[in-house]
Amino acid sequence: MWANLKTLSANHPVFTHIGTLVLAICAFLIYLALTKPAPPIQQPQGPLVVAPLPPGKPGKVVERIIEKAVPVPGPKEIIYLDKPALGSALKMPELAFVHDNVIAVATVAPHKGNTTAIATIGPGADNVYRGGILLRQEKIPFWGLEREWHGGVWYGVAGRNVIHGELEFIPLRTGPVYPSIKGIAGLESDGNLNGQLLLGVRF
Repeated sequence: MWANLKTLSANHPVFTHIGTLVLAICAFLIYLALTKPAPPIQQPQGPLVVAPLPPGKPGKVVERIIEKAVPVPGPKEIIYLDKPALGSALKMPELAFVHDNVIAVATVAPHKGNTTAIATIGPGADNVYRGGILLRQEKIPFWGLEREWHGGVWYGVAGRNVIHGELEFIPLRTGPVYPSIKGIAGLESDGNLNGQLLLGVRF
């Protein structure tokens, strides 16, 4: 049966194109089923995770917003967090030497896509201003460049390979499908070396 299908595919390239189209449609349907809409803004709790500043100046949109900053009259007082104590608790001593005041801390949950973080400060009922952070995990685009490398080495406790190594490259993502190139090498107990080069997809 499989031999007949291979012969039919070789003699009629249109079947190859149809198969590729079917796989693409299936990947898109799986993506729609698994991808959830961006959750609403949330108020996080937990220790601080510091992300490095992006190189260069902020984007044009952010610059235009900053230019429209709104001055407000001074509050009764503003509560800042103690930087040396916070740095000690988070095992981040360099925080004590940060020039800016710290008004809030948060832990950002792991997310494959981007996470938008907005620092806020506002008054409570006592007219004391306290800081906060709003987070939103952004929707992951259908197409994306991954350019990820994965690899490892294993010792064989069963089977023919005494040592087994793999190296995999994932160039891009199409919905939940990750095309990949994988190289495999194994050293057998009798000293023979075997290997493979594989093309496939991850789900």
